[in-house]
Amino acid sequence: MKTLKTCIIALVLLSVITGCKKEESKTSVPAAENAAAEPAVQVVLDMVVKKDDTFEMFYVEDESLDFGDNKTRVKVKGKNESQEIVFNFPDNASIGNLRFDAGENPEQEEMTINKVIIKQKDKELELSAADFFTHFTASGYVKTFPEKFSFKGIKVNNVYDPMIYGNTTLMHILRELKK
Repeated sequence: MKTLKTCIIALVLLSVITGCKKEESKTSVPAAENAAAEPAVQVVLDMVVKKDDTFEMFYVEDESLDFGDNKTRVKVKGKNESQEIVFNFPDNASIGNLRFDAGENPEQEEMTINKVIIKQKDKELELSAADFFTHFTASGYVKTFPEKFSFKGIKVNNVYDPMIYGNTTLMHILRELKK
């Protein structure tokens, strides 16, 4: 009887020990979850910028043009080929409209847009180069070349301040993206 009791206790302990080891492997975190998470709110411009510059992307949560200080600055290294310019916003940001300040370098050459990607939490909007000027409106400090999907900042009264605003078409799509 004593031997039977000892065997039962040994079997129970063995099953507890092996059961715990299996539980540990079930709760391990997949490698993908350990990787750095991409920001939840992001705007990516795929474009050609030939000279070094600094860009800013402003956002508002409503659909106004009062952008305030909600912005991200990005230094851009000039290249003759396309590059992705990434603007990361706080994860709790809710984009209602955008304003793109297209540089501070008055010597900047004509810039070409290839596409724009707007990420809002788990949703994404991609605008082709052909759609860019139907969703954004240039200020008086920007000369546009829609047939080439490009634009160039210009001086007006010796002031260089090229800005491109999201228009009502973009605001409508952003409203749907937030739902």
